[in-house]
Amino acid sequence: MADKIATYFQNWLGRRGKNRYLIIESLGKKIQVALADINFGEKQIKVLRYYIVEKIQQVRRTPFLNTLILALNSEEATTVESVIHLKRVQPQAIITESELDDLAFRALWEFLNLYRSWAAKKMYVTDLNLVLVGIEAKDIWLGPHKVFNPLGFKGENFSLKLKGTFIPQFLAPTIKNFKSWTKNLVIVESSSILTSALDQRFHLVVHSTDEQTIVFSLSKNELVYFKQFSWGKNNLIAILRKLLLIDEETAKIIFDRYQNNQVSDTFKKLINKLMLQELNIFKGKFNLLLKNYKELNKAAPAFDFRFAFPDFFPWPKYFQGKLFDFNDWLKKQGFKVYFPGQEGSSLSGIQSSLLALAVHSYLSPSYKILNQFLRRRAKWLISTL
Repeated sequence: MADKIATYFQNWLGRRGKNRYLIIESLGKKIQVALADINFGEKQIKVLRYYIVEKIQQVRRTPFLNTLILALNSEEATTVESVIHLKRVQPQAIITESELDDLAFRALWEFLNLYRSWAAKKMYVTDLNLVLVGIEAKDIWLGPHKVFNPLGFKGENFSLKLKGTFIPQFLAPTIKNFKSWTKNLVIVESSSILTSALDQRFHLVVHSTDEQTIVFSLSKNELVYFKQFSWGKNNLIAILRKLLLIDEETAKIIFDRYQNNQVSDTFKKLINKLMLQELNIFKGKFNLLLKNYKELNKAAPAFDFRFAFPDFFPWPKYFQGKLFDFNDWLKKQGFKVYFPGQEGSSLSGIQSSLLALAVHSYLSPSYKILNQFLRRRAKWLISTL
């Protein structure tokens, strides 16, 4: 009976153009959660509830969900996009369902050969303790031509862009618990999905949160985690503590006032100077990391600082034209956001990127049959949920 009531309510929301989403994002030592009604037709996001917890077990169960998005950090999940190139055995024959199944198997086999061991090493587990929680086709090409349905077409070169997400085995019980909340559970590596929102004139995308800076490599054929280093908002708080000899909570309050232009001009100049010094340290760490980048001459970076610098901050020339803001991104996508208690003001960096995770296009209905083949074949090759 409860399932029937939930289905009825979800269908009722759907008829009104709304989809109820629960978005959970792991940010290291904290987890942010938003419950939102999203109307994709009218491009409206109405946030019903937003809160932050320390443990994922503290997330409140919510009924009548259409979709639950669990966006994990880069130590808890690995989401890779990669183009796999295959040669067909009989290029003059038309592609049948049977051959498409075989092509899906071959592509998945190569994808796992490329990324399974690497993902396990990245998350500090063995290959045997790795679970594939999502695999899907993003694009298909026959030769140079993109196709939506390859059935009935001919051609020698078959290319498939796959997106797959791996997690460590120890997270499986948590995932199974969330599966009981909704029929549509999406599990991803948060920064990977946010990276995919950028266009490909950027080759490196740098995401800085409270504690960590995570760098992703982005190209025509691959979107993948590259490196990370310890640097974030907490570094800026720490230099305020050191300068003013104050505790962490007081430093956070002062930093918030600085962000909102609520400090004197003299104090503003002083903090600007400290921020610039800290950004220079950040730049040094980033440049050191770039020594391992295989195409250094093409390293065009975009910077996503998921904490706000004030409008008056004098950005060094190095960063100008390379800053990415998900508030702006949501506006460019045409979305209107209604956030409780923040009418008329911009969302914080982590709030806007959380909503960007909600409106990302996770599944292409054009490749439904192929994705069924991929999911079925995956069970033969790797542990799945």
